[in-house]
Amino acid sequence: MPTFRHLRSLDEKLAEYRRGKVDPVTRIFWDLNSQTIVEKAIDVSSRNDSVLDVGCGTGSYLIALSKGGRGCYGIDPSRDVSLKPAKERGETEKVSVFLCQSVGEFLPFKNAVFDVVLCISTLQHVGDQSMTLQEIRRVLKSSGFLLISVPTIKNISTLFREVNVPSYFTKGFDIRGFKNTLVDGGFRILNMKGCGFFPPFTNRFFHVYYDLFGERSTHEIMGLLDVFAGVWPSAASSLVALCEKED
Repeated sequence: MPTFRHLRSLDEKLAEYRRGKVDPVTRIFWDLNSQTIVEKAIDVSSRNDSVLDVGCGTGSYLIALSKGGRGCYGIDPSRDVSLKPAKERGETEKVSVFLCQSVGEFLPFKNAVFDVVLCISTLQHVGDQSMTLQEIRRVLKSSGFLLISVPTIKNISTLFREVNVPSYFTKGFDIRGFKNTLVDGGFRILNMKGCGFFPPFTNRFFHVYYDLFGERSTHEIMGLLDVFAGVWPSAASSLVALCEKED
């Protein structure tokens, strides 16, 4: 299970991001990643489907899906940094979202009740990846889908340097480790897509380009490069997998 120190480190990192203390290029990448996930979640679900977001953060995915008529539920271990802002966002957006403080290893729901489970940039933070996937498998209907993403620690941008796993991660993933973790957890991978294509030195280029031409133009160029991440997921900064339960 995550230690209090680990959760405190994660809370501090999330709070820093939500105060705006993240560089604009990273923000654009996260926007592109979020767009991919929302589109896929809408594609694999229907109105009135039940959707659970494990590690829901401030609820952006749940709010988008709730507006599309899905019944949305979210769990997160952080009350102040995640659940409280998520509740406020839901009220502001006038959508109904059920939120609960819990962890991925213990989902407070009955068996086979969700049509779709999201686990977006969460698996690298949980204390026990295997138990979390077992719980997701338990609450997912037999015909349901798991939409899951993780950042990668080995990709094209890290080819020429050693990368340490951040202190707020409990596990770092590359594409092989991610696939093995999902298969070992009882899931069949239907498709996998990469997000974020950053060859060496392009990150510095994007920062200069952003300063010269602004957010919209930078977003367009990063979106075009993202095509390479889609067809070459092992080189991507983030992986998004659509899965179903193995029989």
